[in-house]
Amino acid sequence: TWSLTKDTFFYHLKTPVKDVMEVLLLLSEGMGVNAVCRVKGVTADAIARWLLKAANHVNEITVYLEQNMRLEQCQIDEFWSFILKKKQSFH
Repeated sequence: TWSLTKDTFFYHLKTPVKDVMEVLLLLSEGMGVNAVCRVKGVTADAIARWLLKAANHVNEITVYLEQNMRLEQCQIDEFWSFILKKKQSFH
């Protein structure tokens, strides 16, 4: 079979993209992992997977943040600063 999302951030994503992006944005705004897990009903393992996956798909996520989440460039820059810093701590 052929998949439009193959080799993208969205491939094999079982959680709606909007929910994943909201979790990552909450983290980038300073909310702790435990608080995000409690509020959004996700696991810390899921968050770790999403962080690593997002860090490997910068362009796609940036487009999504601009178009769907309507973020300003400075907000997107702060988001990526946080994501890439977190990626290093998971490796």
